[in-house]
Amino acid sequence: MKIDDSLYLANKPEKDRGPNDVLGKDDFLKLLITQLKYQDPMEPMKDKAFISQMASFTTLEQTKNMSDMLERFVKTQSTNVLSSQAEMIGKEVTWQTAVTNENGEPSIEEKTGIVMAVTLKDSAVKYVTETGDTIDPSQLVSVCKAKPRC
Repeated sequence: MKIDDSLYLANKPEKDRGPNDVLGKDDFLKLLITQLKYQDPMEPMKDKAFISQMASFTTLEQTKNMSDMLERFVKTQSTNVLSSQAEMIGKEVTWQTAVTNENGEPSIEEKTGIVMAVTLKDSAVKYVTETGDTIDPSQLVSVCKAKPRC
């Protein structure tokens, strides 16, 4: 049984889609204006109700602004972390890694290499050496200039 392609959400025009789950400040303001426009002139909206709705509108707007600001801050922090770690490029590093020896017992092996790149994935910094090894900064034992060697 084949599903009709027209039923997929991606194939529907924007106007045919369901309502958005998130109401923005513009939606809230339109709702408030509509309420004021169609209120009963004999029983207008009470001051307390109007003030309460305006306070809700202000809170919504400030929450949205704070969310946007926090999102920009997180993006700049990721860039700052990567920039601060770029100084590791070209340095010789020694790190420890867990390996299993021929007897099947775990042991620690020490390796040395030159950092060729610094990556940032899922908010975690990793160093990449000339041999392609990927190193977590917590594995480092020593760092020195590549020339002259340590």
